[in-house]
Amino acid sequence: NGLDAATGKVRWRCEANTQNGDLSRATVSGGVACFNTKTDVYGVDIATGRTLWHSYFNGELRGTTIADGLAFVADEDGRIYAFEAKGV
Repeated sequence: NGLDAATGKVRWRCEANTQNGDLSRATVSGGVACFNTKTDVYGVDIATGRTLWHSYFNGELRGTTIADGLAFVADEDGRIYAFEAKGV
């Protein structure tokens, strides 16, 4: 959920597949929040809550980060995947 920093009120909500686990902590850069569940990774516009991109994995994900215009996610086998983080 996107919260208004001044009031604490919810500005927007983002739907995510949490059937396979809870959400990770989001990393934010350049107006994009990146987070994952156990099997899905998301990029969300922090101003609007619109999903910019989403990808499903057939294995357990371990975490995300954003750097140099790319969003990175690692899986349980130690592989690291990179996505172009639109808006970063």
